[in-house]
Amino acid sequence: MEVMTILRFLIVLTLFIGSGTVYAIGNHWHPFDAILEYRQEHQYRERRVDTDLAIEIAEEVFLNGIKHSINIRGEDKSNPVVLFLHGGPGFTMLPFAYQATRSWEKEFTVVHWDQRGAGKTQCHNPDYDFTKASFSDYLEDAKALVSYLRQRLGIDKLIIVGHSWGSVLGVHLAKEIPESISAYVGTGQVIYGWEAAGSSYRFALRQAYSANDKEAIDKLSSLSPYPRESNYIDEYLLVLNYVLRFGGSVYNESGYSHFFQNAFFQSPDYSLEDWGCWLKINSYVNKKLLNEIFDRDSTVGNINKLGYRFEMPFFLILGAQDEHVSSRLSGNYFLKVKAPLKEMYYIDQAAHFVPLEQPTRFYQLLRERVKPSVK
Repeated sequence: MEVMTILRFLIVLTLFIGSGTVYAIGNHWHPFDAILEYRQEHQYRERRVDTDLAIEIAEEVFLNGIKHSINIRGEDKSNPVVLFLHGGPGFTMLPFAYQATRSWEKEFTVVHWDQRGAGKTQCHNPDYDFTKASFSDYLEDAKALVSYLRQRLGIDKLIIVGHSWGSVLGVHLAKEIPESISAYVGTGQVIYGWEAAGSSYRFALRQAYSANDKEAIDKLSSLSPYPRESNYIDEYLLVLNYVLRFGGSVYNESGYSHFFQNAFFQSPDYSLEDWGCWLKINSYVNKKLLNEIFDRDSTVGNINKLGYRFEMPFFLILGAQDEHVSSRLSGNYFLKVKAPLKEMYYIDQAAHFVPLEQPTRFYQLLRERVKPSVK
């Protein structure tokens, strides 16, 4: 991720807009708090649903050894429950929920969860070292959360929407606790991390030659043959920066900053402290976890090894231009899937972040295709 670009953006924005409103309390900076609070309160009032049928919960729950932050919202608590598993690890969806998943709340009760080490959950566990977390930690967290939600909301099953890293977690959940999952929806679906890395590299190199970008050509060519075992994760992160630059992560964009420009000021769910925790995990790399996902012989990040049979309806909603993990690889996997119902959709003018890039189309498919499958 272009974390340093985002960090520079936030710092510059803070200094520029807050040039007359930056003040200190104790030893802490509070840049333009009044502006942020006003705009966030406006967004909160705009989306507030004040009826007897609605549900709106923001809470911290102690699961699997640490305190987790969850957010539950919906216009009718009798609607199906969707648990959104965010990507990254660390790219929490909650600060973007007001623009990406607000519409879902008309037909679903939507649960956003900041995973261990991420966002609000990291803020609640400041001494926790997320760089040591393993895949099994996240999987046990997710299973515990599903169990908690079933009891908390009085439901038997819920829908999983897994994005990117969350799609790896989601498939494992669907395999391990199928009795609790009414439907699985993957977007930015990771199939086999090692193979996806090679596909991303080939895309970036093609685009570099097409653009006659000598710097990119030289950097990428120096990695050949790719992928390779030595220094793999560092090289993989470098490749993803070029995939992003050439529009393979976000359609027709060379960065993520436009996602953040609105969210930073308008998200009613994230404070400055929360953003600081978001940046913390996205500024460091858990190489142990990434190796578990992207290693050539991975039993975590190669979901082919889990088998192709699912006990619940199975959906893929993919960005047609996704080269971050390659929607083509996801499509090949889908052909092998056996499920009571399976459907796959390619969304044009979208890459790896379909819920953010094409929120209307994504919601339409949830409402018209996924929801009927769980009734």
